[in-house]
Amino acid sequence: MKKPPKNTVICGDLFDELPTYSAESVDAVVTDPPYFFDGLFGEEWDDFEDEKTYQKWCQEWGEECFRILKPGAHLLAFGSNRQHHRLFTGLEDAGFKIKDTITWHYGNGMVKSRNVSSMASDEQDVPDGLGTQLKPSTEFVVVAQKPIQEDTIAENVSVYGVGALNIDETRVGVVGREKGRHPANTIFDEDASTRLDDQSGELSHGHWTGEDTDGYGEEREYTGPGDYGTTGGASRFFYTSKASTAERTLDGRIENDHISVKPVDLMEYLVRMVSTKGQFVVDPFTGTGTTLRACKNLHRDFLGVELDEKWADVSRARVGLAAENPEVLLTDDDQTTLTNYDE
Repeated sequence: MKKPPKNTVICGDLFDELPTYSAESVDAVVTDPPYFFDGLFGEEWDDFEDEKTYQKWCQEWGEECFRILKPGAHLLAFGSNRQHHRLFTGLEDAGFKIKDTITWHYGNGMVKSRNVSSMASDEQDVPDGLGTQLKPSTEFVVVAQKPIQEDTIAENVSVYGVGALNIDETRVGVVGREKGRHPANTIFDEDASTRLDDQSGELSHGHWTGEDTDGYGEEREYTGPGDYGTTGGASRFFYTSKASTAERTLDGRIENDHISVKPVDLMEYLVRMVSTKGQFVVDPFTGTGTTLRACKNLHRDFLGVELDEKWADVSRARVGLAAENPEVLLTDDDQTTLTNYDE
């Protein structure tokens, strides 16, 4: 067995790469695996025989991640609205403990519903207004943890450096508060947060005074907005991610038309949640390297494994590494400017 390489992107199959790495050598896994959209986008990497085959596959790659993770380390993985239960169950079967589910809400989901009346023949009596699907606006992130090996979480953190969530680095910032609000298991993108605030309107959050002597607040008094409180829409209680076309393409210098690129800001938030500065994060489904870019921004070591040669090179460019086949990605001049890219 060998130590997994750091700060690099490997073009290869995770089932060939991860088994060669030393056990308990990784601090966290943050990844966005195939969703099994059942052929919706015609992508080979998303082609599975059926739901149970997909679940078994999730268990298999989960077992590889489980082995290389340190005791108590976390794995975060995205899942679709239809098949996330298969992902979760597969990871549970791989040995992980499912700790929570983070929901990411976004406003620009593609409507894929079909008009049923337009599908009907002249002999079929089908009323107008019937469709086949809801508009997607939510994705799910499983918060899975390899069981701790020590007697307590505190002891496990002391021994292995992992086992707890990085709460203070993921608090939701509030003007007038020293730390910010405790992170929730709900995340909105900018569009979704705007829509939420339009519905909630301007709200105020007050604070309590006095001592909570019986655990039910009977001896406390609610004073209305004060030092603790803030005003604003309901989205201020949650983290808000922001997507950018420029971040996909490094301001237009590379081609990046991948169908499932996540916002860097979102991935930074998730990486912070399960790791600390200087720790080692692995993404076995690297895609275009958003998780790796987030790690670099946050001074975490990273390793990406990507099956497709094109996306592996896009990932390399996005973290400032030399592309193996730059002619299919960018010009020689651009390659020179992107090496050790650190915008």
